[in-house]
Amino acid sequence: MINCTTTGETEYAALLANALARLHTVRPSQAWPCGQLAPRSPRGASASEGELRLEELVEQAPFPISVFDASGVLLLCNAEFSSLWQGLPIPQPGQFNILEFPAVSASSLGDVVRLAFAGRGTAMHEGELSLGQAGQAPRKLHLRSRVFPTFDPSGVLRNVFLMQEDISQQKSMEEELAQSRQELGERNERLEAARRELERLYQRERSNRQVLEKSWNKLRDTQAKLIQSAKMASVGQLMAGIAHEFNNPINYLGASLETLETFLGDILELHQLYQEHGHDEPGRERIEQFRQDKQMDQVVASMGVLLKNMRAGVNRSNQVVKQLQAFSRQEDGMRWADLNQNLRTSLNLIGHEYRGRVRLRPELSPLPAISCNPSKISQMFVNILLNAFQAITGVGEVMVSSFFLEKELEAVFLITDSGDGMTEDLASRAFEPFFSTKAKTSSLGLGLSISQDIAHQHCGRIVLESRPGLGTTVRVHLPLK
Repeated sequence: MINCTTTGETEYAALLANALARLHTVRPSQAWPCGQLAPRSPRGASASEGELRLEELVEQAPFPISVFDASGVLLLCNAEFSSLWQGLPIPQPGQFNILEFPAVSASSLGDVVRLAFAGRGTAMHEGELSLGQAGQAPRKLHLRSRVFPTFDPSGVLRNVFLMQEDISQQKSMEEELAQSRQELGERNERLEAARRELERLYQRERSNRQVLEKSWNKLRDTQAKLIQSAKMASVGQLMAGIAHEFNNPINYLGASLETLETFLGDILELHQLYQEHGHDEPGRERIEQFRQDKQMDQVVASMGVLLKNMRAGVNRSNQVVKQLQAFSRQEDGMRWADLNQNLRTSLNLIGHEYRGRVRLRPELSPLPAISCNPSKISQMFVNILLNAFQAITGVGEVMVSSFFLEKELEAVFLITDSGDGMTEDLASRAFEPFFSTKAKTSSLGLGLSISQDIAHQHCGRIVLESRPGLGTTVRVHLPLK
């Protein structure tokens, strides 16, 4: 018995050739049905043994195998070969000629088969073979084939063995695997692209955060400097002067930006014309006409002047800020102070704002000494009092009161004016930096924002209540320490 499962195709072909050589003749009339043992030969024992050995080798082969004579006629095949033809007429020995079979002739396998029948030696082939009948969809097989010719002692072609392996399922799995690998590769590429995008966004966010932190720190530093800048000695006149100094360059910058925006639009339009029509004569004429219509030479010259003047305005604004900082006198640290006296001093400093037109009603109750920075508290009072007096157009009344809450251990100051009051929307924005309901030339809009910061620095708070036509009340809460 031959162990077919461990015998390679080359060794198997040699065994078949040896078995076939032991037969005296193999004629088409002696062909056997595929997958069946041949009938016992009436010849001698040696011939019968040779036939039986050839049958045994073919039938027990673990892969499709077929034997052809020198003219291409099928002599012998096994059940594995028959299984390739599922649903189709199975080739019959003595009736099937591989050289004349269209499916083989038209495929690349046919070239290999023809070479083998021409005596060119053993050949390997792997490819697709379509089997089918007219009017039906072909059944496509992917086969790995080995064509093995044998010769008689004189060198004449005797037989051709065709050993095949159906690797359709393997090929399908390989194609699916290749498809899966491709899809996986595409997913990996998408994931990598997403990772790179996330990394880019992270870096941008990190950069933005650093810029914001730097801007925030700069803003806090500037704000701290502004708090120290508004001095009580001449704050009324100083604030009006600073507002005027800021207003002029800012208004000029605003007007200059509008003009620059127009100039930039013309320049971009000219650039677009150069890109689209700069290579042909009609286009150049159109460009020149545009330059004349828009007076582009004058535009370029004017931009230089505008930028120079804008830079001067910015420098002037920076200079004002520096002058404001230089005017301040830094007072650090906390000490105990009488805030009623602090409030009276603040009222005296801005007396010119209310004397002769606004009636002042102070109602100050005794307060214990409060741990604070007196200079900053005075500035806070001045800012709030100025807002109250300036909210009154013509004559009116401002009530200033103070009292101490024993349970909460905090001093409370109320400053109420009889002005026009504010809507809820305006009142909600009162503490925004640079927000003001006054004329643009009379206020920077920093008073309440600075005052709120000062209150927070003392662990206190400021509450504003206002109604249109009923005036405004500002309530300041400062803890004992």
